[in-house]
Amino acid sequence: MAGAPATKKDLKPDLTKVSGTAEISNWKFDPGFLSEPDGLWLVCSYGNGGELTLSKKISVRFVECSVTYAEKRAGADRDIHVICK
Repeated sequence: MAGAPATKKDLKPDLTKVSGTAEISNWKFDPGFLSEPDGLWLVCSYGNGGELTLSKKISVRFVECSVTYAEKRAGADRDIHVICK
């Protein structure tokens, strides 16, 4: 998100692709986002209606984040891996 979660300024991924059974989304942050007064935030919502939300402000030194969503397994949430650089 651009700004704190309360602002609800979701950033759409620049690219989303499927690789095997995983879906990979990438975000690239231009200098405009880096000057956002409240910074950049990583936000994860869980449950059918987003009943649980976890958030963390991320460093302005990151210029790109990639999120890999593994295939959902029966009876379990799917694994999610986040890499920011």
